[in-house]
Amino acid sequence: MPKMSNCWSWIAGLCCVLSAGRAIAAEPEPAAVARPAVPLTSADWRSDLVLARTEMPRRHVNLFHTLSPAAYDTAFQRLLVDVDHLTEHEIIVRLAEIVASVGDGHSRLTLPLDPSAGFFSGHTGTAASRTALFRQLPLRLTRTSEGYVVSRADEQLADLLGARVSSIDGQDPVAAETLLEPIVNRDNAHQLYDLLARFMVVPEVLHARAVSQSPDQVRWQFIDQSGQSRSVILRPVAVGITPNWKSLPTVDWPAGFADRKAASLWFADIADPDAVYLRVAEIADMPGQTFAAFAEAVETHLATTGRRRL
Repeated sequence: MPKMSNCWSWIAGLCCVLSAGRAIAAEPEPAAVARPAVPLTSADWRSDLVLARTEMPRRHVNLFHTLSPAAYDTAFQRLLVDVDHLTEHEIIVRLAEIVASVGDGHSRLTLPLDPSAGFFSGHTGTAASRTALFRQLPLRLTRTSEGYVVSRADEQLADLLGARVSSIDGQDPVAAETLLEPIVNRDNAHQLYDLLARFMVVPEVLHARAVSQSPDQVRWQFIDQSGQSRSVILRPVAVGITPNWKSLPTVDWPAGFADRKAASLWFADIADPDAVYLRVAEIADMPGQTFAAFAEAVETHLATTGRRRL
């Protein structure tokens, strides 16, 4: 009997996300405990993929609001044909691409990420994968107006903090974004860019999307804060190991508003810079104020004060 312990556990989790789509303010569930990897044959993968193809339209309230049924079936059929020639992580990432093509932020394939990486994977928990875990590279990126900047790094790479990425295995950041974008679930550009920065430090994802030539080492090129070019070969952190992180200094909390730090929705004028500071920790109604009323209040304030920086 085929094992259905790999992708279907994640698809089941995806369906839970969809069925609980209105409860997006729920607290994240604890990460599932990883179990020993189970070797899967091509037949096992095909069984799971057929099940996923059948169940996604049945469980999603409207799977084809953006994606056409023909494109959906074609993508699955191509993956089923290609299974024999793909590694496990390539199959998983191809499936993630199909799920992301649905076109909404809460339809996702939960990748089998190493829990030690600390990546947030959603508000609804999914069963632990029995495939080999995807690893992490020993740095974290933040997308800025100047490109992707190293915002955290293992202590041995601390001199890269603040450096800007100029290439990944010869791919410039724009080319890397183009290759990674199809696997990113999102509702808007903000969510896309937030998740792209995370996927860029997962070596299995980089390899499966042809950003890098190997999942075991990746050559990165940086421009450091002094303007010098740096070439570094990055290797994955072993599963279960947490790097000794060093981080860029954080931005100070706006002066005079420390008492509001725990509040989820609020805004206020600040002097330096001359702008409106807006905090949105949850897109949800709060006691005594709906999110719609809050958004309307922000819009009115911006219109009446004439401020253009938010």
